[in-house]
Amino acid sequence: MKPIADTLIDHIQSELLPANCFFDKERRDFIKQLSSCDLLAVPGSGKTTALLAKLICMAQCAEKGDGILVLSHTNAAVNEIKKHLMRKSIQLLEYPHYISTIQEFIDKFLALPYYENIFKHGIEFIDKERYEEELKRKINICHDKKILYCSRRFDFNQVRFILDKREVKIGLGIEGTSIDYPTPRTWAGHEEEYKAFVLKWLYNTKKSILASGVLHYDDCYFLANYYIQQFPDIITILQKRFKYILIDETQDMQFHQLELIDKLFNNTTCILQRVGDPNQSIYNKVVDCCLWTPRNAMFLNNSMRLTKEIADVVNAFTLNRGNDGHGNARFVVSGRRELNNSIAPILILYDEKTMSSLENVFREQITLHNLQNTVEGLKYGFHIIGWNAKETEEEFNMNRLRLEEIFPNYIKTTVSSKSTYNTLCEYIQCQHPSNTIGECYKTILHSLCKILRLSNKKDVSNKYYTIKSIEQQYKNIDYNLFRKKLLLISMAMVEANYKNAYEQLVDYIRKDFLPHFCLGANDIVNTFIGEKFTEYIPEAYQENTQEIPIIIGTVHSVKGMTHCATMYVETFFHKYECKHLIKQDAHGQIDASPYFKDTINITTSRGKQAMKMLYVGMSRPTHLLCYATLKTNWDDISLQKMQDTGWDILDLTI
Repeated sequence: MKPIADTLIDHIQSELLPANCFFDKERRDFIKQLSSCDLLAVPGSGKTTALLAKLICMAQCAEKGDGILVLSHTNAAVNEIKKHLMRKSIQLLEYPHYISTIQEFIDKFLALPYYENIFKHGIEFIDKERYEEELKRKINICHDKKILYCSRRFDFNQVRFILDKREVKIGLGIEGTSIDYPTPRTWAGHEEEYKAFVLKWLYNTKKSILASGVLHYDDCYFLANYYIQQFPDIITILQKRFKYILIDETQDMQFHQLELIDKLFNNTTCILQRVGDPNQSIYNKVVDCCLWTPRNAMFLNNSMRLTKEIADVVNAFTLNRGNDGHGNARFVVSGRRELNNSIAPILILYDEKTMSSLENVFREQITLHNLQNTVEGLKYGFHIIGWNAKETEEEFNMNRLRLEEIFPNYIKTTVSSKSTYNTLCEYIQCQHPSNTIGECYKTILHSLCKILRLSNKKDVSNKYYTIKSIEQQYKNIDYNLFRKKLLLISMAMVEANYKNAYEQLVDYIRKDFLPHFCLGANDIVNTFIGEKFTEYIPEAYQENTQEIPIIIGTVHSVKGMTHCATMYVETFFHKYECKHLIKQDAHGQIDASPYFKDTINITTSRGKQAMKMLYVGMSRPTHLLCYATLKTNWDDISLQKMQDTGWDILDLTI
C-alpha cells in the first residue's frame, strides 16, 4: 500500500468533518499508520470518524493484493461504517475487501465451509434460543434418571465442544471448564462409571444437534478452530486475501475471539490494528478487567463530544490509565467541546416523596438551558440511564432501587419490525427503529416479496417467493447490480430521504424487477405501489405533544451513543454506585474517591465494575450531565466535597 499523504487527509477531512474542523496530530498519526498497532480512544474522541478517514484513504492508496478486512462486535457498528463507505469508498464493500461482525466473519470463512465439508449439507440455524430449544427437546424425551438428575445439577445449555490438543471433548462454557457436580448416594460404587455415561450422553446429544444443522454461536468458534487444526493452510489462504485487518470496539471481544483473530492475523505477513477503549468493556457482562491487552498502543485523548466540565468528571472514573513512563497517566479524557455557556454537572438529591419528580426535574433543566432547541438536542435527544433496570421480587425498598421502581413507566421492550404493510410507502418509512442499512435492505426485500405474492408469482417449487428465494434467483444473473441498487435505496432510507428512496424503488420495480420475473403491474400491484409518495405517520405518533421526549434505558443500552443531556440515576447493584466508591475510615474520615476527582487505585471487583459503568454512562452528553442519587447516601462532608470539585447541587428534599 502506498503511504497516506497529509494532502489526502486534508481532502478527506473536508468531506467528513464540519466546517473549520481538522484532524489533529494524534488522529493524523493513526490515519497514516500502516503497521500493526492498537488505538486507545477516549469517549467522544471521534475514533469512528478517524477510522472511516483511514479506510477511505487506504482505499485510494491500496495496490493489487491489498485486501482490507474490517471487523466490529455489533451489527450496529458495522452498519454505521458501511453507511459512510457507501458514499465515500463503495469499493471497500466489494471483493477482495470484507466488512462484518466478528461472528459473521468466523461463520462465513471458517465455520460454515468446514461444517458443509464434514456433514455434506448446510447449517439450518445459528441461534442460541433455537439451540436451547432443541436441547430441551432431547432432555424431555430422555427418561434416564442419571441424565435427569444431572440436568438439575448443572446447566446443560452451557455444555460446549472443546479441543484438547487433537481430541474433541466437552466442557462447560466456551472456556471448557471441566464438568463437576455432587453425586447422589445411589451412585455409590459406580460414580466414575455413571459420570462417564452422562458425559457420553451429552457428547452424543450435542453431536446429533450439530449434525441436524442447529448451532449455538459458540459452536462456530469450535468449528473454526477445528478447521484450522485439521487444515492449517486456511490461515495462509486468509492471510493472502486480507493484508490489512482493522477491528473496532475491541474492548468488547471475548478471549476466544481475540485468540482466534491473533491465530489468523497476528504475524509479520499482515497488518493488524485494533481500536477501542478498555475502560468501556461492559458489552457481554460487567467485568472488573478487560481481556484485551493493547500492543504498540497509540492514543486519542481529546474528546470532541465532552466539555471540560464533563470530561473532568469522566476522567476521574478512568479505571485503566496506563503510564507515560514518567509516573503520569497516559490515558486521559480531555474535553475539547466549547460552548457559549458551559454547564456545570448537577448532583440531584431526592427521597421517597420527590422520586416521582425526577423526570420532570431533568426536563426543567433541559428547558432552563434551552437544550431542546440546540442542534445536539434535536439530533441526539435526552436520556435517563441507570446500571440496574429490573426490580426484584422483594417488597418495595428505598434502599434497593432499580430503574423500574424509580420510573414505573419504564418497560424494557424488544421492538421487532413488521414484515408486511399495505403500501410501498409504508414499507419505505416503517423500518426497524435502529434504522440500519441491513434492516432497510431487508425491508425492501419484504416489499418485493409482497409484490410477487400480489402478482401470484411462485418459485420453481410452486411456493411463494421468500427473501432467500428472490436472492437465489438473482444469484444466477445480475446479483451484484441487484444488490448495489437495493443498497443505494437502503442508504436513502437510513438518511430519512424517504421520497427519494420511494422514487428510486418504484423506478427499479417497474423497469427491472417486474420484467425480470416476466411480469407487468396489475391493478392490485399498482394500488400497492401507489401513484406518488405519501407521508406515513404511525397512529402512535399522530398526537402533537409539546413535551420534551426523554428516553429511559440502561447504561448498556446507550453504549456508543451521544446524548445532548444525560441524567445518570444511581441504582442498586449489591450497593449503590457511590457506596462502592466512597469509603470512610475507622475514624469517620472520608477517603479519597473518584467522585471528588481523586486518582486512586480501585482494588475491589464491585468497585471496578462501578467505575466502568459510571465512565460509560457519564461520557454520553455533549451539554448537560445530571447525577440523581438518594440524599440518604450522602453526608454533609461528601456533599461539600462534590460542591468543591465543581458540582452544582439541586436538593429536591428541601
